[in-house]
Amino acid sequence: MIRMYLIFSHKLTEEQKSEICSDLGCADVVSLPGNLQNIWSNVNSAADDILSAANDIIQWLYENTREKDYLLVEGDFGMTFMIVDWALSNERIPVYSTTERRYSSRGRSDGSVTNIHHFRHIKFRRYSRFV
Repeated sequence: MIRMYLIFSHKLTEEQKSEICSDLGCADVVSLPGNLQNIWSNVNSAADDILSAANDIIQWLYENTREKDYLLVEGDFGMTFMIVDWALSNERIPVYSTTERRYSSRGRSDGSVTNIHHFRHIKFRRYSRFV
């Protein structure tokens, strides 16, 4: 049974849920436990070293995932790099969501500007190493 592990700070869209089942063949979707989700969603931007925080998540992944499981990894660039590097080295399949983005900007009567960004999931793409 292949699973999808969510290592990101958002909620899955209906399109993403559908693709996880139909295209990737995952039978189950697993979120990080609350304490690790808190670490992932609140990486200290002032910290010079985030290795210990990443190690907590990697230890959990090591204990709970199996080869060929998918990991949806999106977040702080440094943490994402460490998790993706671990996944690629340990036969897990790290992916990220590709999106179509639409942008519009509206001037307001008070001189301010409202920017509107619309994101729509297109597909999951595998992270890979440059060879």
